[in-house]
Amino acid sequence: RGAVGQTSTFLDEGFEEYDQGDTSPGDGSWSSTPPQGLPGYFEVRNVSGDKVFGGSNLDADAIWETQSFDISSYSDVSFSLNLTEEGDLEDTDYADVAYSTNGGATFETITDWNDKGDGSHTLVGNWTDATVTQSGLSGTSFILRVTMKNNTGSEDIRLDDVEITGQANDPVVQFSVDNGTASEDEGSTALAVEI
Repeated sequence: RGAVGQTSTFLDEGFEEYDQGDTSPGDGSWSSTPPQGLPGYFEVRNVSGDKVFGGSNLDADAIWETQSFDISSYSDVSFSLNLTEEGDLEDTDYADVAYSTNGGATFETITDWNDKGDGSHTLVGNWTDATVTQSGLSGTSFILRVTMKNNTGSEDIRLDDVEITGQANDPVVQFSVDNGTASEDEGSTALAVEI
């Protein structure tokens, strides 16, 4: 955990260190699950020299998901990510951003981000470029999930610049007093108390 009040970074992912075609990082920080019988691709792609995680001709939900991060000692957990699209996407094509603060027991999906989605999805159709953010989160374990769906090879959805941070909580220290001496339940600090 970070020092008290310090902002710690759980994940800072721009995909630049990977090769085109990679589908996992090797360190377990995130994973990808393509739909069965994927006709297109769901992988790291090099787009004009910029690495992204993209999906094309998916035909069904494809999921990019982070590992579970312990946030029990943190407050104001925040995330930011960039989602772009290219091609003539229809209203049946979408990208969903969801997160869990309880280790995956439940997920909260962000809907209609900046009027570029609808009541069920974060982004739909031709949203072009969107940076989705959320802050002030807390809980036990944090997971971020991005779901993509499109249905032709001329449609691309791209994920980039994923960042997850949190601010370390102030510690709770309990003292016990016995015979004029105060000591912490845990730790090595001892205080003399005059009574």
